[in-house]
Amino acid sequence: MAEEIVPVVFRKSPEYILSYNFVDYISKIGYINLYVLGALDSSAAVDYIISPNLFPSYIRTVEPKIRAYVTAAGTENTGDVLKIDKDIDFFINKQIILNGKVIIKFPGYAKYVSDQFSIYWIVKVRKWDGTIETDLGSAKTETIPSVTTSDAVYFNILEIPISNKTLGYGEYLRVTIEGYVSGSANAGSVVGFWHDPEENVTDSNFIISIPIKMEN
Repeated sequence: MAEEIVPVVFRKSPEYILSYNFVDYISKIGYINLYVLGALDSSAAVDYIISPNLFPSYIRTVEPKIRAYVTAAGTENTGDVLKIDKDIDFFINKQIILNGKVIIKFPGYAKYVSDQFSIYWIVKVRKWDGTIETDLGSAKTETIPSVTTSDAVYFNILEIPISNKTLGYGEYLRVTIEGYVSGSANAGSVVGFWHDPEENVTDSNFIISIPIKMEN
């Protein structure tokens, strides 16, 4: 009886198994939906999180000190003044290539007391390695010319084209939100943005859809 020989070298199993739908397969681009969330850290400051999972979250961030951009003499500042400037980071633990249009559902927030002002937001997508920040693209929302007294959601669908940009292990996908105000406002007026994944208010969820170039 011949001795049975058992092979000692086997093909290594892959680190992960990817599932594609047909559209992803033929386009070689897969989209991942990420949600912007807010929670308090150990110092009671709001810590922003970008996650593919839905978690409870503070529903919005506001900047109540917008009266500061009115001059000491009380006249209006007719230029656009930056009043919101927030960086939100997503840690990359596996190299990815962004290739396609980043789609962002951005829900802005603004409310005035008596005087009126206008506002728009700019959303930037960046790469951050912990030291150097690299701009990948940006988009601007519509300008809200006359802010109402209600707690409104001013949501925009933005697209930012990005072509073959690599994010490596240990780097961050950074999303920066800038809010620009012009006009006059009383001390109780506020501006900001929503980040409510559970949509306690209609259209208040902040979603970033990123295009990942797929391996062959």
